[in-house]
Amino acid sequence: MNKTSRKAAPAYQGKIWAQILIPIILFTLLAIAALVLAVVFTKSNPVETEHLASVSTIIIILPWLFLGLVPLTLLILLSWLAGKGIRVLPIWLQKSQAFIYNLFVKIYQVDRSVTKPVIAVKSKAAAVDRFLSFLRR
Repeated sequence: MNKTSRKAAPAYQGKIWAQILIPIILFTLLAIAALVLAVVFTKSNPVETEHLASVSTIIIILPWLFLGLVPLTLLILLSWLAGKGIRVLPIWLQKSQAFIYNLFVKIYQVDRSVTKPVIAVKSKAAAVDRFLSFLRR
């Protein structure tokens, strides 16, 4: 490490606190305060527990909704990284990927050329059978 990187490290640590951790902590405290206020101010009538049950259900479900965004974010990040990784593959891996794709296309074309006439004949036979069963009624 040179002298400039040693001087930049504490400044960088300060920016992490100021730009990332402090807003997260403040938002968490604000969310907890809002939940507590929601519970306290909805308890106007002690007999009416239905409204309080709705609020508590929301309080229970809301964090799980946000936690559901974490796997979605990871999935998006992994797909982005996979897209970046394909560009930096060695040439022999790119050629093998192209070969496998071309092989897939050829197999798909053969499969379609074999199954298409069979499906057409069976569908026409089913249509004739349906028509004949309609006439027999």
